[in-house]
Amino acid sequence: MKIACLVDGFNIYHSLCEAVAAGAPTAIKWQDLKALCQSHLGAFNNKDAHLTDLFYFTSLAVYRKDTAVIRHKAYIKALEMTGFQISYGNFKDKTVRCEAACRQEYTAHVEKQTDVNIALKLLELFHLDDCDGCLIVSGDGDLLSAVKTARRLFPSKVVAVAFPLNRWNHELSISAQVRIKLTIEDYKKHILPDPMPLAAGKVSHMPREWKA
Repeated sequence: MKIACLVDGFNIYHSLCEAVAAGAPTAIKWQDLKALCQSHLGAFNNKDAHLTDLFYFTSLAVYRKDTAVIRHKAYIKALEMTGFQISYGNFKDKTVRCEAACRQEYTAHVEKQTDVNIALKLLELFHLDDCDGCLIVSGDGDLLSAVKTARRLFPSKVVAVAFPLNRWNHELSISAQVRIKLTIEDYKKHILPDPMPLAAGKVSHMPREWKA
């Protein structure tokens, strides 16, 4: 049983940040997503289930003036060595008004394209018969229509959703055949090596801010 994995990068990243705030080690941000997904293949109830294509959907927060993008790129390089293909969206500026008494306007940065990219990849994989099932790592309710459509058009395929910690979505959960709740213990068990070997003898190091 061929299983493709589709990971909503920022959805799980913010979950990891919340796990750190709850007492988990910062190193869990250096998450081994392939091993994390592999550890839940038993949910498909097929002893021959194995991961095939791996996709990580994200955007680079280039609007930030700190080292966030450098850390993110180091992590992406490490993920690529585990077999992940990277699909990029982008951030768009949006003017919003403060809900407090001041009513001041300010610029917010909103990630775009990620949910659409995940939805299209899900349908593409099923249409091309590249897999027997997809494991989507996200709790984004915007994926609901894509999951429903995939199940309607490809009834023989299996859609599983692994919900990152604190990202449970009831409607999305009932639309999938398989539902998984990720926990802090899941995160602790699956951390990439540091340093992570890359091609041509190079390595990618866990950012020092994550080693504390």
